[in-house]
Amino acid sequence: MRDRLRRLAREFTKGEKGMALPAVLAMLALGSILLLPTLDYLSTNLQAAGRMERNVVGLYAAEAGVEDAFWRLLHDKPETFPYSYQLNDINGLTVHVTIGEITTIAGEEIGDSGGHVDWLEIVKTVTYDAGVYSYTMSVTNNGSGNAKISKILIDFPPGLTYISGSTGGQLSCEDDLEVIGNAASGTTLVWEIPVPYPTIDVGATKNHTFALGGIEGIEGVVGHGFVSASRDDIGTVWDSDSNPYSVLATARDAGGAAVAVIRAGAWQGSRIEVSCWQINP
Repeated sequence: MRDRLRRLAREFTKGEKGMALPAVLAMLALGSILLLPTLDYLSTNLQAAGRMERNVVGLYAAEAGVEDAFWRLLHDKPETFPYSYQLNDINGLTVHVTIGEITTIAGEEIGDSGGHVDWLEIVKTVTYDAGVYSYTMSVTNNGSGNAKISKILIDFPPGLTYISGSTGGQLSCEDDLEVIGNAASGTTLVWEIPVPYPTIDVGATKNHTFALGGIEGIEGVVGHGFVSASRDDIGTVWDSDSNPYSVLATARDAGGAAVAVIRAGAWQGSRIEVSCWQINP
């Protein structure tokens, strides 16, 4: 029996059968080489998918915090700012929310500043055509003396881009413009007008025009802002009675680590108009 086994072993290592064993061993070696990187790749993909799902869940939770803050501003406005609170178990996360009151924009305090702000009447009109919003701000002097305009500011929601070279009208020019922000987060346009300031005579109206690029149907495209006159008795005249606020919403896991953060800005009047939106700023 022992001799027979030895003979079978010698036959297996010869001829076609003899060639099979090295090939099998080679295949096994190649498989082991390929298998470990493949498993590592699959593990990496699974980890990335897990992180992506966690981030999406966190963003939804943070967005819920922003929406809750907007609702409070409309229906249950805090008496003092900043106002902080938290929402529990939003997609399994805790959302920490802080609402802040914005008191200045581009160095100007929010709200009318002069005693004769009613002298300047501001009317804004916007038309849309083929991806372009054509914007006109008309300023009428209803007072008893001439008014010189020194500054114009307008705050816009995300999704809009100033079209370079589009400033026109009788109140300002392209060289006076500073663009703050961008289309992703929200844009503020500031025209700092140098002397000699353009004058609006009593009873006269002068226009300020420019253009914005964006898709059709963006809410809040008329924006919010002010016109500043060089006369102290007119001062800064805002175009609405809305007030701007900031909202910071941070979604945290059970260990307190931040999963997602959203920073938003909004004008609150009879409704909420978003002026700024940043994800994980």
